[in-house]
Amino acid sequence: KFPIRIHGESMWPQFQANTILIISPDKEAKNRDFVIAYIKKNNEMVFRQYIVEDRYKFLKAINNIFPTIQLDESDKIIGVVIQTRQSYE
Repeated sequence: KFPIRIHGESMWPQFQANTILIISPDKEAKNRDFVIAYIKKNNEMVFRQYIVEDRYKFLKAINNIFPTIQLDESDKIIGVVIQTRQSYE
């Protein structure tokens, strides 16, 4: 398990900036889990909701101004969010 601090607003309002996510790299992602993923073509890590529809897999932001990402073979789910911690300081 490892922590990651959220920056940005792709998952706002459910997950505020500076929320700490506890990630399990060993847990297999299931439909609608919140995940950290590596998107190869953008060379970036993203925090999104994992969506499975038939044979297609997507990463969806809660904040609708951010686009849904269709996963391809070169992308990788790094881990599943198993806990969050919010700090108001």
